[in-house]
Amino acid sequence: MLDLGCGAGRHVIFFAREGSEVHGLDSSAEALRICRERLRAAGLRATLVHADMRRIPYPDGAFDAAIAIASIYHGTLEDMRRAIAELHRVLRPGGLALLEFKSKRSYRYGKGKEIEPGTFIPDTGEDAGIPHHYSDRGEVEKLLEGFRILEISHVERALFREVRSTGDHRQAPPDLGQVAGIRARGLAGRSWPILPAHQASALKTRETRSRKMALKRSTHATTLPQEKWESGGINS
Repeated sequence: MLDLGCGAGRHVIFFAREGSEVHGLDSSAEALRICRERLRAAGLRATLVHADMRRIPYPDGAFDAAIAIASIYHGTLEDMRRAIAELHRVLRPGGLALLEFKSKRSYRYGKGKEIEPGTFIPDTGEDAGIPHHYSDRGEVEKLLEGFRILEISHVERALFREVRSTGDHRQAPPDLGQVAGIRARGLAGRSWPILPAHQASALKTRETRSRKMALKRSTHATTLPQEKWESGGINS
């Protein structure tokens, strides 16, 4: 299992607890340090790699599954294309990918400095200075045209704000908008099912549980590589 843009290790720790052999990749040395400390405190093991997701330092077909939660949209559209191509390369035939994209229906869309169509650099908040690219369903499908997509769904939910004086929760003001996202699922390879039934079932269960931890306003995609069948490790 590869966690692309693993950050401080939320999903690395989850999958390590589930018994998976986990590899976490991130461009932030500080995030990896925190992840390493959290793994140590939990008595878990995982391989952590300091690298750019556009140049994944693994051979073709190295992984059975991969996730990219709150990470792959941190860059320009071309950055995303390169990262997805790399992800496609390192997945084995039958490998499962769960990807998350920012939705153009997010209340954050259009905020900050626009550096290209759909890509903005926020000037406030914890992500200030980091490019965020926002997609619609059509763009997600185009980005994943090297995959067979089994499912895409858009997710929306209202934001809530805690009122500390009373301890209750009330719906946030209209300026916070709605949470928006897209999801898609699938398996990689020429013939299917590629994964044994018990493995596919276990992975689906893990995916469902991990979704509960997903960030707000997201697009999730789980996909099935169908192009380039004749080359690379993801090919049949």
